[in-house]
Amino acid sequence: MRKLIREKEMIPKGYGIAWIESDRLVVVAYPIPLNIIFAHIRKVWLWLQQGDWYKTGYDKGYALGKEEGRNYALGQFKEQVIKQEAERLIRRGIEVSIESLKLPKEKVVGYYYKVIEEEIGKLNKKF
Repeated sequence: MRKLIREKEMIPKGYGIAWIESDRLVVVAYPIPLNIIFAHIRKVWLWLQQGDWYKTGYDKGYALGKEEGRNYALGQFKEQVIKQEAERLIRRGIEVSIESLKLPKEKVVGYYYKVIEEEIGKLNKKF
């Protein structure tokens, strides 16, 4: 019932991978509904035996990569929100200043570079 599949061998029809034994470079396979059951039994057995130490480097690397990906996506989202909010505030400020003070655009835009930096700093503190 249990099959050890070595490198470059085909998995027999009707069998599924239960786990990988990287130290022996083999894959342990069982008939398809049993492979999932045996995989869970093995995980529970290893957890009872070793605690969290049973996790392979692959599992740890996958979890770390997933966490890093989430952090990167969250950082990108925060950066996008900050830029959009700063642009909205700046456009509104320029329009109000030009209309109310009747100033030339060149003077208003130069002044708003300082405002841009201040607003981005405030928004960074919020997030």
